Amino acid sequence: MRKSGEYLAGGAGQYWIVDPVDHSIDVFANSGSSWDAVARVDEATPEATVPVTDDRSVDVRLEELLG
Repeated sequence: MRKSGEYLAGGAGQYWIVDPVDHSIDVFANSGSSWDAVARVDEATPEATVPVTDDRSVDVRLEELLG
């Protein structure tokens, strides 16, 4: 999360934190002034559909990405 402020200021659309130790993926969207949580994929919720543009999304499956 150290660089999240730089990414926000730089205009990154999303910020993903992939944690292989915690076995989780957190996705945040740039709201213009902060990061809004979009999805958390973990053992309790192993799949999510994450919008990446206004008309596109990606299916995120924990098993496929972190085994």
